[in-house]
Amino acid sequence: MLNVFNIDLIALNVVLSVFNVDLIAIKLVLSVFNVDLIALKLVLSVFNVDLIALKLVLSVFNIDLIAIKLVLSVFNVDLSVSKVYLMALTLRK
Repeated sequence: MLNVFNIDLIALNVVLSVFNVDLIAIKLVLSVFNVDLIALKLVLSVFNVDLIALKLVLSVFNIDLIAIKLVLSVFNVDLSVSKVYLMALTLRK
């Protein structure tokens, strides 16, 4: 993650504070979306995304990473099932 965003530890701390996330939530989200860090880096490069833009995107979709973690915990869902469900929801929009 440090290499993907090319940030230092202070910047990482700021990002984590901005998104109010913990590392377990990040791990769950990466697993749910089956995110490959190299792919993430490529996407960020293709769209020339900076961290402020990333924050705006999350705000636009009202995505709360902690809420995602809580939903996964409450429903005790299998991560591969979650991935399929999230893909289905995306396709329906």
